[in-house]
Amino acid sequence: MIVKNNEMNPNQLMTMNLVSFNASVSVVYLLIYTGPSAGVRRRRSDRSEEQLALKKFQNMISMLHSQITQHRNGNIFHSPIRTVEAPDYHDIVKRPMDLKTIKARVKDGLIANSLEYQRDCFLMFANAMMYNPPGSDVYHMAEDVSLIVSFTYVY
Repeated sequence: MIVKNNEMNPNQLMTMNLVSFNASVSVVYLLIYTGPSAGVRRRRSDRSEEQLALKKFQNMISMLHSQITQHRNGNIFHSPIRTVEAPDYHDIVKRPMDLKTIKARVKDGLIANSLEYQRDCFLMFANAMMYNPPGSDVYHMAEDVSLIVSFTYVY
């Protein structure tokens, strides 16, 4: 089922986007919650619908997150970079990001739609490619894993 924003009832409080993600053999369809329409008052039942939609988003984005984590090169992006591993990393990278932090931000509701999720993932890969020289193993791993996020389509 594909639902585009222009086909939805304009009186609905929430805008839903369908995101298609293709990773190797499997295809995962994500229903992404993007928030209530601007300037619309919400009733008590609407809040529970909004919470339900946010929970669905979190569950669906969790599947995409698992695809990235389970990628053969995904393990190097799992945890924050420690000073012991790269002493000058935090001097070069001003806004570090990793999969563990992204997962926590989704859980806390700080990432509430697919574009915010994609933004943080690309930041993580850009940091890896900025810190590591082109041609290095980590640089190639970042390019490789970033293709998963690149194949996420927002309608």
